[in-house]
Amino acid sequence: MKNCFKLGFRFVLVAVFASFFSCSFDFSNSDSSEKPKKTAVPSILKFVAEGGDTTVTAKWAVSNFSTDYSLILIDGWDEIPKKNDGTEITQNVEQSRKEILIESGEREKTFEGLINSEVSNSQKTPIYTYTLILKDKVGNELEKKYAQATPAPESFEYSYDEDGKVAHLGAWVFVLRPDYEEHYMAKSYSDSAFMANTGGFTASIKDSQGIYRLPNIFNNPKTVTKLMEDSGYLEDEDFLKKKANLEDGEEIKWFTMTRSGYHVEIVGQVVKTALENCEQLETTEYEVSTAVALKNETNAFYNGTKIKTKGYFEEGDGGEAVYEVSGRAKYTYGSVKTATGQWCNIVPQNNFMNLVSLGAGKCFQVTWEKYPSWREYQKEKKLAESNKTALDSKWESYKYNNDGERIDEANKILQEYRQSESETITLFIPRGNYRVASHIGIGIKNYVLRGETVPRHLTPDQLDSFESTFAAGDESGSALSGGTVLYGDNGGSATLTVWGPSDNVLIEGITIESREIDSKRTYWHSTERDSTGNYARDENGNYLDINYVGRGTSDKSMADEQWFSRQINISQCQNVKIRDCEFIITSHIRDMAVYPANRENPGDLYDFGGAYGEYPTSDGSVWKYQANPYVESCDLHTDKQFTTLSFYSGWKNARVDNCLLYNMSGVFRGASVGFLDFYGEKCENGTVNNCTMYHNCHDEQIGVFTPTKKSACYKDGEYINGVHFTNNRVYAMRDEHVDKIKTRVMVFTIGYDGSPDIMNVDINGNYIYANNLPSKLFTFGGFSWDGRKNIIVQNNTIELKNSGGVYMFETRPYVEIRGNTFNMDSESGSIGGSILAVYGYEENIEPKFINNTVNVKCDYNGSLEYNSAGKTNGIVNGNIVNIKGNANGTLVNGANEMRNNTFNIQGRIKNIYNSGTTLSRNVTIEGNTLNMYLDDTDESVWNYSPGKTYYHSGREGFTFASWWNNPSSDTYSVILSKNTINAPNCTMRNKHFIRLYNCDIKILATDNHLQKLKWLRGINESKNIVYNNNFDENGNLLKKEDWYFPSPIDDTAK
Repeated sequence: MKNCFKLGFRFVLVAVFASFFSCSFDFSNSDSSEKPKKTAVPSILKFVAEGGDTTVTAKWAVSNFSTDYSLILIDGWDEIPKKNDGTEITQNVEQSRKEILIESGEREKTFEGLINSEVSNSQKTPIYTYTLILKDKVGNELEKKYAQATPAPESFEYSYDEDGKVAHLGAWVFVLRPDYEEHYMAKSYSDSAFMANTGGFTASIKDSQGIYRLPNIFNNPKTVTKLMEDSGYLEDEDFLKKKANLEDGEEIKWFTMTRSGYHVEIVGQVVKTALENCEQLETTEYEVSTAVALKNETNAFYNGTKIKTKGYFEEGDGGEAVYEVSGRAKYTYGSVKTATGQWCNIVPQNNFMNLVSLGAGKCFQVTWEKYPSWREYQKEKKLAESNKTALDSKWESYKYNNDGERIDEANKILQEYRQSESETITLFIPRGNYRVASHIGIGIKNYVLRGETVPRHLTPDQLDSFESTFAAGDESGSALSGGTVLYGDNGGSATLTVWGPSDNVLIEGITIESREIDSKRTYWHSTERDSTGNYARDENGNYLDINYVGRGTSDKSMADEQWFSRQINISQCQNVKIRDCEFIITSHIRDMAVYPANRENPGDLYDFGGAYGEYPTSDGSVWKYQANPYVESCDLHTDKQFTTLSFYSGWKNARVDNCLLYNMSGVFRGASVGFLDFYGEKCENGTVNNCTMYHNCHDEQIGVFTPTKKSACYKDGEYINGVHFTNNRVYAMRDEHVDKIKTRVMVFTIGYDGSPDIMNVDINGNYIYANNLPSKLFTFGGFSWDGRKNIIVQNNTIELKNSGGVYMFETRPYVEIRGNTFNMDSESGSIGGSILAVYGYEENIEPKFINNTVNVKCDYNGSLEYNSAGKTNGIVNGNIVNIKGNANGTLVNGANEMRNNTFNIQGRIKNIYNSGTTLSRNVTIEGNTLNMYLDDTDESVWNYSPGKTYYHSGREGFTFASWWNNPSSDTYSVILSKNTINAPNCTMRNKHFIRLYNCDIKILATDNHLQKLKWLRGINESKNIVYNNNFDENGNLLKKEDWYFPSPIDDTAK
């Protein structure tokens, strides 16, 4: 027998590795030499029988065989084994059953002078059977295997058809996988056949008598091949080989042919031609340095041999693994082919895999410079798939340029090898850059995806340096963080979905970074306009002269391939945890668009120089990069959606902790976090905790939505129950191109108008920063109260900078805002907008603004609470309001309860409380303290002329509580009680405790302590005001005449 290596070297290898594998695999860093070594137990690697003319040869191989063991060959079966169906095999020949002790070094034994078969109608064939038994030194049986074969028949009888050809029965052809060696009986192939009932082998049979006399031939390749040739079964051999999916260096070895009724069953096996004449290493365990070295391995191994590596590309790189030798590859990335053509399939250890063990981390980024060739590869790949042809070898590096496929395969392998779903499997991805150009779907129970990212909790002053690491087209990006970076680029998007049936999933220490420059919905069109001045469209409503994604192509399918909307989705699953991760979409994702060089007014250019600054398109024109895609002269239309994290639908008990969610792409649509149930699958308990978020897109930064009844996704009974947004740092930034694109809207949105059941929402303990916010900070949908409760915004610190004319909270009756701190400032010296704008009215529920602290470091033109419902509505209790400038607006509008608030105001005040709404509830204004520090004693500030009344519209005019145009009510009334006004430096000029205009309502003013602000205005004719037990600053009881505001008055009334 020919050896595939030098014999002298072979014996050295066997001795060395028998010693090495005497102990089990140990992946720790400890010194295995200190551990007691175990003697390797022998194992039967191979036992087959092969028939000759009048002989049968039994062949075997045993690993780690020594004098401590014995090997016995029995001429026959020691007991009759069973078929796959459990029935015993019929033995046609009585053998001696003699036990033969095998001598050391023997590998085969031939039995000669055996009986040839006598062909008869009974189809009886002598089948010779053998048993190989491995025993220890005391005679205990360790392992046993069987084999069988038949010698060649003496002759064959054929029937011929009318054309003189051998007539034969229809055939069922079975081809065994190359890793299936043990065929001690012909029927043992039944669970390993991948080709059956192929067709193409039936012939016209003249009659059913005397046709093709065939003995049963077992494990006799020479005889079976001759029978197939004589009877024409190999006439379509190419079809057979194609059907068997042979690889290079493989062929089919036919070894068994049996008659079964009116058809023939033929069995073959795929074999490696390079191994047919090789002597294989008799070992079950082996070691090489790396997977790369394993590819160059020239030794031959028995199937089932375990091979350990110390790395993938180099030793110690984290890619160490254990492989099992097999006849065929099971995986794309987890299978390694040796130089002898043997496949080694990876076997995860202890339900754990390192992604580097699949060759990950060496992909190249598809930059703008490489994009044209990437697009060419994609087109040729699609063409090859369509034509079922091989892809040109020049694209080999592109073919496997996607670590996302490696992640999918690793997850598949881990699931395949664990014993049950109750066991937790772990995929580890060490720090590095991993190109993920495909969607990763995780639908696994008890699964961990772990990396080495440490999230960066950025502050606003760090943004410039952070963005500078993401130069468009650069291959560095987040890799500078030293974390585990899964990135998408121009050739594909990095997106990840945890979906059903996932349960108990943990994702930690991973960065997902999107380096795409443009997206599916980005395109430019010509300046052609219709009669109305809009861009021209065809009869189907499509724009004319569209060029998708600015890449010199109008092929929409090529534009679609890099589209993405959400970096990570959680859908139809439960018990999902994501922690210590980063999700990054930088400004560079849309900072570079392109335009034809011959267009007018092209705008400013990035000067990258050479091919990096421009490249020719298919029509010969030149496209160049443009710094600002939003300049009007470029006629760009942008409608992208980039979102970092989405709880999409059907989620239960999903939690995200300690992550960076960075979305500074400045696109029209896109968010940091969405709590959604767009398929009406009932969502419960979603948590985002201790995360840092940056966002400058048009849409809301954090949204909670269920579909309305108008939506096609609506389902009766849908709900979101339990949203916990806690201890996060939220930065709502304004895009630098705000003058060219739609301005951003709200930061938080809770529900659409008409959204069903959203309940138990807790926004708690967060730091929220908004700069140049042109719209609402929070907005709440106008859904009915039925079934909705406990929507609370509490204990947050909210910094509002340089914003004006907007509401912080566009709220509804079911919302409670409690215990927050609001810090407001503006470089312009004033800031506007109400904190609480109440929309909608419910009989049994009131919006609440309770125990908050409001600090305004400049003039304030807004309100704490503004009621637009047209009815008295809202509770404003226990708040502390500090305004260093002037309070130019009314602080509380239309609340039905204002209790125990403290107002510290440095400048002028317009109104503390005002109501122009219908009294729909009793109103209580009680226990409030106003500390007014305005000093208006200097006459020069008054612009005051003697003889004029004090109730003219003076800028120092002030009212504590006023009612305008309120219809009279016999049902509801107002109580002003226990309020204290301290105004030590104020005059009494044009300052009022109560003011009525065009209304007459019931008011009880009692137990108030008033300094200076004691007058009532506009109540001369009122008969519904009761004054009781009110005092001035000196404790003097105020009489009714003290409250009366004289009109006109003289100059001495100060």
